[in-house]
Amino acid sequence: MLVGFQGHDLLSTLSSLSSRRLELLSLARTRAGEHARANDDRGRRLAQRVSASGATPAECDKYRACVEEADKIASLLAGLAARMARAQNAVDAVGSNANTNAISTEEKVREEGGKETPTAILQVSIEC
Repeated sequence: MLVGFQGHDLLSTLSSLSSRRLELLSLARTRAGEHARANDDRGRRLAQRVSASGATPAECDKYRACVEEADKIASLLAGLAARMARAQNAVDAVGSNANTNAISTEEKVREEGGKETPTAILQVSIEC
């Protein structure tokens, strides 16, 4: 237990911090949705401009294919960034704990099916 905190004080503090964090995440999700809708609208207007500019149907299809590929790449980059953040958080947590905790975490992951541990992923990325 944290020094200077009673059980009830700690619980209420953690509860208020969790509530605040949920509010911030909800706001971020709302803003992300607004940005996505705005980008979709811009994309539709731009596609209409390409079509109206006298582009051939083949050129319009190429444009749409490029936009779809860019969307896929952005999605993959966002997924990679999230994975890297989780790996970094896991490495930070392992670094702050004793080595015995790190070893037991890696053993637990190996027992669950041989999945790579965050430290193993980090090691591979360092070697590359």
